[in-house]
Amino acid sequence: MDEATAARRWEVWRQDDNGNRYLVSAHADEAAAQHRLADLESGVMHKQTYWVSESPMPRKA
Repeated sequence: MDEATAARRWEVWRQDDNGNRYLVSAHADEAAAQHRLADLESGVMHKQTYWVSESPMPRKA
């Protein structure tokens, strides 16, 4: 894994029916994030939207 790949994370986000956005979870790879997304979308249907987003890892102080 190169530095650029190691410096990223994959996040699962949720937006509720009022337009509020929340971070649900963060993952080291896209496959894990997509799996979590599939789990969330497989349950009872809600007015919420879920998606996966790539994000840089926060730098350590």
